[in-house]
Amino acid sequence: MATQVDHRIPAHRAGTRGAETVERALSVVSQILDEGGEASLRLAEVSRRSSVSIGSLYHHFESREGLIRAARERQ
Repeated sequence: MATQVDHRIPAHRAGTRGAETVERALSVVSQILDEGGEASLRLAEVSRRSSVSIGSLYHHFESREGLIRAARERQ
């Protein structure tokens, strides 16, 4: 039986695995959003500044929009 994922709950809140990775990414995203807003956010820049791979960003947040939403909720 396939496990259903509740897409309303960001992946970073679904469990504690990768909490440090998620925290680093969200910290960088918050900085970038403060510096230039959503239009300035690039996953490559988040990856570079946080040392979190783009694949991990997608794993934890599913999309750029999911990453922005999680950072805004955290703020």
